[in-house]
Amino acid sequence: IYKFGFGNFVKFWEEMTDPSTGYAQDFRSSLKNTLFFFFFGNLFSIPMQFLVSYFLYKKLPGEKIFKVTLYLPHIISSIVITTIFKNVVAANGLMSSISMAFGGEPVTYLITTPEWAKWTILIYNNWIGFAGSYIIMTAAMMRVPMETLESAKLDGCGAWTEFWKLIIPMIWPTMQIFIIEKVSGILSADGPILFLTDGMYDTSTIGFWFYKQVYVSHSFEYPAAMGILMTLFVAPIAIITRKLTDKVFADVEF
Repeated sequence: IYKFGFGNFVKFWEEMTDPSTGYAQDFRSSLKNTLFFFFFGNLFSIPMQFLVSYFLYKKLPGEKIFKVTLYLPHIISSIVITTIFKNVVAANGLMSSISMAFGGEPVTYLITTPEWAKWTILIYNNWIGFAGSYIIMTAAMMRVPMETLESAKLDGCGAWTEFWKLIIPMIWPTMQIFIIEKVSGILSADGPILFLTDGMYDTSTIGFWFYKQVYVSHSFEYPAAMGILMTLFVAPIAIITRKLTDKVFADVEF
């Protein structure tokens, strides 16, 4: 019998304030890992996504290879691309074979040790996230009038100045939405935890915690209460982010 009601919130508070319970430790570990994926993922990926999008927009040498590499995860089924990635980084995978072929030691620790598993998953998340950002960012950059860029070039504007002083301010509304969307997903930053590590090696996230609650423990009312609490936590952060990003650049019409 499912018991929906405020008792689930009370239960959550009691368990979270008692650090001796294994349940609280499991959730806190999942929360810690989720924040790890969010902060370290976005700290590196957001600037890189903007720079790579600009690189592809300018059609510099090698841009077609980058396009194929970055868009590949969106062409192939997610389960297929995850399987390929796992076979590359697994203890007996491709990286181990290459290392041993050159006389090195087998690479057996990338997704089987707490020290490396989270970073490996972080790299995977950043790779599969590039395609969506590339499409959004380059589409926004292509709307920038060429006359503006050509005029700036005649005035001695270099690529770096063009990127920071012209491109970024003119596509800021698109970037603002992109940043807000990233911030709104602060508690849903995870990855293919189930398939890569099954939550082992200190890689469990809140998303995986929800999976265990619903599909393993067959609990629905408690995760539902948690979903409400997560919304109450994330909504103010998204609103504050919107207010702050509104002040970065003035709106540009073109």
